[in-house]
Amino acid sequence: MLCDVRGTMPSIPAETEMDTMTCTHVSVDCIPNGILEKESSNSTEKERKWIRPDSVSKCTWELGKSPSESPHHHATLTKTPKIMPDILKNIGDTPMVRINKVGKLCGLKCELLAKCEFFNAGGSVKDRISLRMVEDAERDGILKPGDTIIEPTSGNTGIGLALAAAVKGYRCIIVMPEKMSMEKVDVLRALGAEIVRTPTTARFDSPESHVGVAWRLKNEIPNSHILDQYRNASNPLSHYDTTAEEILQQCEGQVDMIVAGAGTGGTISGIARKIKEKCPGCTVVDKWYKCNDKESFAFSRMLIREEGLLCGGSSGSAMSVAIKAAQELEKGQRCVVILPDSVRNYMSKFLSEKWMIQRGFMKEEDDDIKKPWWWHVKVQELCLSAPLTVLPSVTCEKTIEILKEKGFDQVPVVDESGLILGMVTLGNMLSSVLAGKVQPSDKVNKVIYKQFQTIHLQDNLGKLSHILEMDHFALVIHEQIQCEYKLMMASVYTSNKTIRVCPFLNGDVENPGAKTSNTWISPNLPSRCTWKPGKSISESPHHYVPQQKEPKILSNVLEKIGHTPLIRVNKISKAYGLKCELLAKCEYFNAGGSVKDRITLRMIEDAEKAGIIKPGDTLIEPTSGNTGIGLALVAAIKGYRCVIVMPEKMSMEKVDILRALGAEIVRTPCTKFDDPESNVRVAWKLKNENPNSHILDQYRNPSNPLAHYDTTAEELLEQCDGKIDMFVAGAGTGGTITGVARKLKEKCPACKIVGVDPEGSIVALPSSLNTVSANDTTMEVEGIGHDFIPTVLDRSVIDQWCKSNDKESFLMARRLIKEEGLLCGGSAGSAMSVAVKAAKQLKEGQRCVVLLPDSVRNYMSKFLNDKWMAQNGFLKDVQEHYPWWWNIKVQKLNLSAPLILLSDVNCQKAVEILQEKSCNQAPVVAESGVILGIVTITNILSSILGGDTQFSDPVIKVTYQQFSKINLNDTLGKLSHVLENEQFAVIVHEVEQYNAKGSSLMKQMVFGVATAVDLLTFITPKNKPQDLNASLTSVYERTFPESGKNSYDV
Repeated sequence: MLCDVRGTMPSIPAETEMDTMTCTHVSVDCIPNGILEKESSNSTEKERKWIRPDSVSKCTWELGKSPSESPHHHATLTKTPKIMPDILKNIGDTPMVRINKVGKLCGLKCELLAKCEFFNAGGSVKDRISLRMVEDAERDGILKPGDTIIEPTSGNTGIGLALAAAVKGYRCIIVMPEKMSMEKVDVLRALGAEIVRTPTTARFDSPESHVGVAWRLKNEIPNSHILDQYRNASNPLSHYDTTAEEILQQCEGQVDMIVAGAGTGGTISGIARKIKEKCPGCTVVDKWYKCNDKESFAFSRMLIREEGLLCGGSSGSAMSVAIKAAQELEKGQRCVVILPDSVRNYMSKFLSEKWMIQRGFMKEEDDDIKKPWWWHVKVQELCLSAPLTVLPSVTCEKTIEILKEKGFDQVPVVDESGLILGMVTLGNMLSSVLAGKVQPSDKVNKVIYKQFQTIHLQDNLGKLSHILEMDHFALVIHEQIQCEYKLMMASVYTSNKTIRVCPFLNGDVENPGAKTSNTWISPNLPSRCTWKPGKSISESPHHYVPQQKEPKILSNVLEKIGHTPLIRVNKISKAYGLKCELLAKCEYFNAGGSVKDRITLRMIEDAEKAGIIKPGDTLIEPTSGNTGIGLALVAAIKGYRCVIVMPEKMSMEKVDILRALGAEIVRTPCTKFDDPESNVRVAWKLKNENPNSHILDQYRNPSNPLAHYDTTAEELLEQCDGKIDMFVAGAGTGGTITGVARKLKEKCPACKIVGVDPEGSIVALPSSLNTVSANDTTMEVEGIGHDFIPTVLDRSVIDQWCKSNDKESFLMARRLIKEEGLLCGGSAGSAMSVAVKAAKQLKEGQRCVVLLPDSVRNYMSKFLNDKWMAQNGFLKDVQEHYPWWWNIKVQKLNLSAPLILLSDVNCQKAVEILQEKSCNQAPVVAESGVILGIVTITNILSSILGGDTQFSDPVIKVTYQQFSKINLNDTLGKLSHVLENEQFAVIVHEVEQYNAKGSSLMKQMVFGVATAVDLLTFITPKNKPQDLNASLTSVYERTFPESGKNSYDV
């Protein structure tokens, strides 16, 4: 069966991301007759050289012909080596997982299986075709070292090609439509690819489409090649030779139906050809089904929540069709569904309930939270003032003045008739000025953007509140029928206006912890474990679980925990001059994406065996996120309620995954572990209040290190044939390094164990290493380091401790992605940055193994982003030319006296003050003036809607600490980086404060709050000093390319 997410060709829906052309097969770079077309440009004829992606196939393959008569080169499946020479060897051999709950819920009689292609090295089925196209082109002499690969793609093929290019050393340019997710763009850039974005609305045969632009670039760049997934025979051949063969082996030749989506068509064509040869009765490409965005996203979310399969939107398309098509199959028959890609590429989209509700893919009633009284009131009942608008002919400079005068951050741009052309915001203007795309004298139509949220007068306030939780404004529109359909604006509505219509909520939910018991168990109690090196298993105080072989068909996704690949690290090892072999144990290939999947499964299974947890119980865990994801994954499969308590600093990507898996989230301040408001103490409060709830407690639970003693270490010994000279790993709870080290010390006594501890943590020995306190350094890397010694950490088995820092960690993680193609997280960079130093003591023939704990998926908005890196001081600004104001100190800004709130002001009063002063945010300070955090209108709204807060509560309850601070002595350039991504920055200055004993302490005090309008007002030409050194290039005179180093301007 094929599922098609399209309407009629070439139209495609707005949200589902798939390639839009079906595959035809001709050889690469073979130009058939009639391919040179003429296009007109400014009345001048010029030759346009390109090959249509829908040219008629010349493939002579026929069903029933033997491979010896095939016109193509065929490859055979090879056995996966114990140590992979590079990450490309981890493409293919993806797991087949039984679908249990979804099939049962939909009344299927047959066995339903999922071929999970998101376990490929780059995260999608397209990794297969990318590698095959590159290798076939190399074999045929088409692609040579130093050449450039160019490809038009919706993203996944681009990621696969960028991955192959990173490992093999080719330049890679990806041309993709604008609608494709920013997650894909971020991964592509991290892999070193250059990006070109094209209009989504352009037809494939338009010169401005991603196909047309790719061919234009090919004709302009010497030694460049379009491998052309739409026409390249290697596309379906990769699936004929590998994917189909794997399915036949895993299913032992019994397949009755295969369902797959059609993008290029290569996947279904290749699989179908092989299956039709081997299983003639199997239903493949026999019937087409249509599906829509709503069904697709609903099934993707169901697969995540019910089956724990962290797949993308097109996987939902395939599964929604499979459920319909497989109704005709009987008991004993088998339907295989291809799940093409990972949730990683869609973190900001269908994973979010708010995004789903905004776009009409989910009803508000699907949300379990009790609705306040105003929820169903119509938007038209609001007292909206007449909207402020500007015409497209108004200059940017004048628009800034208007916005500053009116106290607004954004304004709609309309034509003379009132038709909405788009929006302009201060943030968008600032980004355009910084990129050199506009001058203040330019008309505002140059900075219009159309990706904003609209809401109708007939919509309800509940829908509006969902928008304003995610966006800073919504455009309220009404419709008029004139000569054509037009959207007319009623007003712009911002979050601070919404608060006025909800002064109280019916049935406010009391904050958990308001009535609490102080009973809790500290996570740093001394261990009572009696394990000693050299003791036999029969003398051990623990229960051991032997390593299991991975079955052909996994009974559920939990069987995909463990058996992670060991990859040789080549370029980085050579760059650091290492003589030894450097290997990476890639734990992010576990089912939930991290090493913590191992311990969560083990803790739950051990608790079940001991009779501690029973069906229907609640699991509560304080965690930095990865253990939470692992617990939520296991709980989703086994049917437990799951509550995760995590600090504010942890990434929103982790929160989104947790919610998608059905977990409930509680965020806490980043405080000391024994503070009553810490994630540890709050978790214990919740346990004491909820019957039949359990904290499995990763910090104290012996199942944590045992999971690694029994599985991770055993895998390493098997993969390395017992020869390991050094093992390097970070210490979070300490369970990973403790469990692995204990087993290695038994089997390889000479192996040196190196522990990695970040600056600001106190875990390392000797304690003299821990001289830098958490207050004196950043601790942005998640998952390692603590302000206490976890009970499960056995420091006696660690031979050497090394300190890591954020900058080295993130830069190394980016190198692992760009040079080795290892899509790992920040703590992997910590481990590798230490390993390349520690391993210098090893000789040729020796071996160092580094554990890479988690995936880049959880940090897409952090270290993968250049601006985030520059903003946090981890990356130098790459601009070659700076505007005249770039190095001026922040103290030169004409900031007004700051509006600040004391911590005991209640939320109702805070809202009134913010509205009166036309502010969206204010710092919250102690009586001494020290900053405690920030409160925003949006945060108050979210807390009220979530039932966590009442208007009578003190504002400290909704204060958060994850905001950007800029010192008075920092530059406006640094401030501009912050304001490109955030609505404001708190300007601070340091004060030396003395106490009665004469000792002093440096404290940060609020000087002001800076917004984009403050910066834009300052940098307008009238403020430019006349005698400024002529060598300083102004923002209007910069000559660097408009779209930056890694992109082209179409």
